[in-house]
Amino acid sequence: MAASIKHELAGRLGLVYLIVMVIAALIVIKALHVQIWEGDKWRKMGRSVSFKDFEVAPNRGNIYADDGRILASSVPYYSLRLDCKAIPDTLFRKKVDSLSMMLSRFFKDAPTAEYRKKLWQGKYGAKPNRYLLVNKKKISYTDLLEVKKFPIFRERGTKSGLILERENVRLQPHRDLA
Repeated sequence: MAASIKHELAGRLGLVYLIVMVIAALIVIKALHVQIWEGDKWRKMGRSVSFKDFEVAPNRGNIYADDGRILASSVPYYSLRLDCKAIPDTLFRKKVDSLSMMLSRFFKDAPTAEYRKKLWQGKYGAKPNRYLLVNKKKISYTDLLEVKKFPIFRERGTKSGLILERENVRLQPHRDLA
């Protein structure tokens, strides 16, 4: 009886061993197939994928004097850009005039009509712009909170089309001390 159990276990182990070996052989065959017959296709695709290297500046903290005064501080400033394709047409047509007026009042550098023309060109021009620079002027965080209340920009998610580029600026009120 003990011999038959050993014989039955050996048969089962042999079957498991055979299944594992077949799976391993299939994996090796597939790897060879990909490397030899499909290799050129995958190498070409690997070369076409591009990477963009860029430097990420660290967020630097505050430097204090021994009496508690701030000698240097990092303050975030933002560039406003607009993804015109992300804004639904009905929302854009309804709110572009009020957004233009608010931008004109906020930045005080161009009339409402100029902002309207710029936004309209970005949305419906010959080449719709997915990265339209709203204004060259960078704004502070407190100004950003105000801008986010403007028409279109106050929409939730990507419907607002608002793209923010953050840049940390080092402020040194006491110049040479920090």
